Amino acid sequence: MEYEKHHIMNIKIEDETQRNGRDISFFVDTHEMVNIEIGNTVTIRTDEAGIDDLREALHEVLTKLEDVRYTRMNEESNQVEDEMIQAGIDAREQGRELSEQQRVDPFHSGEYHPNDPRNW
Repeated sequence: MEYEKHHIMNIKIEDETQRNGRDISFFVDTHEMVNIEIGNTVTIRTDEAGIDDLREALHEVLTKLEDVRYTRMNEESNQVEDEMIQAGIDAREQGRELSEQQRVDPFHSGEYHPNDPRNW
């Protein structure tokens, strides 16, 4: 059989070092090998088992990304919750501060006489 290389698809992956991302091309050839061309500089050539390992690795990466995102969101949520609780505590404490009038103790000032009908 004559060697042939069949184009499967192209994708573009965002890359912080490339302004417009990287082109990745996928091919299957008549030797039952997979060629993954990353830009013009890197080619990965592997068999079906290598592709299955790559698929498993990418699945594990996605699972870890979900875990990282979940942890980050929980930490941010907990921080916001803690800030709200503290704001409530601060507001409650501020509400407990006595005004100047409330600080006057009528029983110790000598001016208040509980039995005086004017104070009833």
